[in-house]
Amino acid sequence: MTLWPIILIALAVVMAVGPVMMMQPTTRDRRLASLRQDAAQSGLHIRMADYEQNGHTRAVAVYTYQVSLPKKTPTWSLLRRSYEHEIHFHQTWEWQLTNKKISHQKDDQLHQFLAKLPDDIVGLEVNEMMVGIWWLEKPSTMTIKALKALLQQLVVIVV
Repeated sequence: MTLWPIILIALAVVMAVGPVMMMQPTTRDRRLASLRQDAAQSGLHIRMADYEQNGHTRAVAVYTYQVSLPKKTPTWSLLRRSYEHEIHFHQTWEWQLTNKKISHQKDDQLHQFLAKLPDDIVGLEVNEMMVGIWWLEKPSTMTIKALKALLQQLVVIVV
């Protein structure tokens, strides 16, 4: 008979604490929050964009570096696809939503830049006010410092 009150108290504690524990951020959520906070402190801006891969759409973080590029800088973006095609710019990289593509003088530099990118970088974008990298944010693939260096390299290519 004295066992029932103990079971009821334990059940009440579990019912009260369980939902609170489920609302705690996961290890992945904490890692992404820390990563994005470091990026913001480094002067990068982050927004989310939809990226389609193998017929599935997922949210991808777009890290942008604000910079004033020349007025004639063409607006363009490249997205990585899961297949190679002869109409792609470079292997699996396909032009997206572009008014003008990059000048022919910059093609080789951009080809070399794309060849060196890790697999979890799935997009690039450029306009007169910023350059951006679409990043899947996989663990241990890159630091914010390395990402900012890539964005600065992209600025040099574009200018």
